[in-house]
Amino acid sequence: MVTGLVNNQVQTQMLTHPRAKFKALENPPEAELHLSMFQFMLPDGEAVEIASQSLILIGRQVSNKHQVDLDLSKFGAQSGVSRTHVAIQITHSAVFVRDFESRNGVFLNGEILQPMEDYILRDGDELKLGAVKLRVIFVP
Repeated sequence: MVTGLVNNQVQTQMLTHPRAKFKALENPPEAELHLSMFQFMLPDGEAVEIASQSLILIGRQVSNKHQVDLDLSKFGAQSGVSRTHVAIQITHSAVFVRDFESRNGVFLNGEILQPMEDYILRDGDELKLGAVKLRVIFVP
């Protein structure tokens, strides 16, 4: 990751993809972020927990060759969810979400995300991937 100032705004760029840029941080967090895990709440009330790691991939597991951290095919997401639909990136001070050029897009609190651009993800935010809605809970 590379961080710098552009027009007096903090800009961070991930080096894993040439087009992957973070949105400017409007209010950069002042404290370091410490998360032990994430809970992804499904509409039926079921919670899926994933240990905090620097990158979490969410999509459909279609083979052993293609690995995701949260396999939504187990929750009726056979259609509408791409194999690698979305990525969540955890840094020392913030959490970001990125649509990995999915066919049906990613919505964050009802707003569609531009593919391959990172947006700040906050505790309690709702993600919609195809027909699947997930409430994201940060667990310290």
